[in-house]
Amino acid sequence: IHEFKLYVIVDNVTPFPGEDIPHMKTIREEVTSSADGIIVQSKIVRNMLTTVEKIPNDRILYITPRVEPRKNATAKARAAALESLQLSDGDFVISAVGQIEWEEGLLDIIHALGHIHEKEGDYCRVKLVIYGVGSFDRDIVNRAQTLGVKHAIRIVEPSRAAT
Repeated sequence: IHEFKLYVIVDNVTPFPGEDIPHMKTIREEVTSSADGIIVQSKIVRNMLTTVEKIPNDRILYITPRVEPRKNATAKARAAALESLQLSDGDFVISAVGQIEWEEGLLDIIHALGHIHEKEGDYCRVKLVIYGVGSFDRDIVNRAQTLGVKHAIRIVEPSRAAT
């Protein structure tokens, strides 16, 4: 006989997610109370769960996100990457990696980028590169267009091609 274990992964710190959806709080409370453990990838999430959600610390398992070791690109590879992203060597690049969904806070970055470009004008070298896919990418592009910063945003879909 195999014993079934339920672990819940919490990957963001949105306070009380889904409170505006009927029964979401009840569902969230039932899932977290019946889970054998909760997996988190940041100390901020662990702190939120113990203080706000009142989940005992011993039920929370912290794991370190896997990060690839940095690879030093050749000058030729770097130039090719900059060209493919339509970036210049002097650009200040903000990057976001992961799903492109509303709860990831990408619209906040777009609005900040709009303020920066408004203040700096045509000389602004700040760019945003989003590496991911999701259901919110069209909204990101539309908001960037509305704010006049579409030219400063690159959305790159992940691929398995070696670089």
